[in-house]
Amino acid sequence: MIYKFSAKNFYSFKETVETSFEVNANAPHTDIYVKDLHGNRVSKVLSVIGANASGKTNLLKILTFTQFLIRDSYNDLKPDEKFPFASYKFTPDENVLTELSVRFNCDDMVFDYFIKLNRQQILEERLRKLNNHTKQFGVLYKRTWSIKEDKYHYSLRNFNFSEKLTTKRTNATLLAIAGQAEHTLSKKIINCWDKFIANVDQIGREDYSGSIFEAAGFYEKNTEIHNKADSLLKKFDLGLSGTKSTKYTHKSKSGKEEEMYLPYGIHSVKDKNYDLPLLYESRGTQNLFILLHKILPILKSGGIAVFDEFDADLHPLMLPELVDMFASKTSNPKNAQLIFSTHHLEILNRLDKYQIVLVEKNAEKHATEVFRLDEIRGVRADDNYYSKYIAGAYGAIPEI
Repeated sequence: MIYKFSAKNFYSFKETVETSFEVNANAPHTDIYVKDLHGNRVSKVLSVIGANASGKTNLLKILTFTQFLIRDSYNDLKPDEKFPFASYKFTPDENVLTELSVRFNCDDMVFDYFIKLNRQQILEERLRKLNNHTKQFGVLYKRTWSIKEDKYHYSLRNFNFSEKLTTKRTNATLLAIAGQAEHTLSKKIINCWDKFIANVDQIGREDYSGSIFEAAGFYEKNTEIHNKADSLLKKFDLGLSGTKSTKYTHKSKSGKEEEMYLPYGIHSVKDKNYDLPLLYESRGTQNLFILLHKILPILKSGGIAVFDEFDADLHPLMLPELVDMFASKTSNPKNAQLIFSTHHLEILNRLDKYQIVLVEKNAEKHATEVFRLDEIRGVRADDNYYSKYIAGAYGAIPEI
């Protein structure tokens, strides 16, 4: 579970921007909010709204890049390789460092993670843990780069990890390094960040071409989720009575034979079934088929779902249905969270002001600003958010 996250000098963010899932006592007492063991109320859903090129995708990249740092930086980067991100470009000072932070819950423990870095190396990294008795955060570890000494200084007393087990890697987080060394807490945290799916990385939104075969293979090996996906495809009235896949052997460019699954949509006409390759179905049907194989496992086991243009090629009425799946205690028993961007603005009237994040580009500063709707003075719980947003009352709207 994520409570909040922030970034500075990251893509289009010049100054620090913070996005929070946390809500106060004024938020409605509905199933879309969950209370943790410490009494904190957290939303299970956040929507990100704004004009094209305002920075919506960049906001989601904060989370995907943070996951990469925590989980994958040691294995996925060569020792001399640069970090795969961009800092804020419109500044004369090239020495400004990028800062990222995230507060999250892992196995009922609350952690606060902070990192300061440039493209070449980590300059500072800190992990803190909430003390259940004092309600204060205590430092588990801290490492700081000394330019003068050309080495890291470590504070590991509360982390139960020996400095002798650290490496000289400057482009891998200590969490990733310790996880490789079978450090218990680090592995636990990394496993929590494994429960994380996204369709956006540091390049941008994922291209779904080819994903339909991956989804078909997943469904073939996960019957329960396949059945659930089929019931939802039928519910959304796509003319399907179900789906199935056929296994075949495909020869890769290297000449290696690989098993693949070709999905078919089953159409029932006058009590007779007809199989049509899903590649012949509409783009919306294909995308929903792919999308469900990503979100249904998260809904089942818990975790974080991060989706840019969540409703791409889908009918607008499907978006509220998908959001409701995360709100429901029945379909989301482990309190998985969803943060998504969308251009289907009707969703504004299906959410609370605590679940609407507005993103806009400040033309004078050439930088992205982020604010949650409840931060705007005078916004009422019974306002028509859609109408007021379209009228420009909240900002973050295209100037056409």
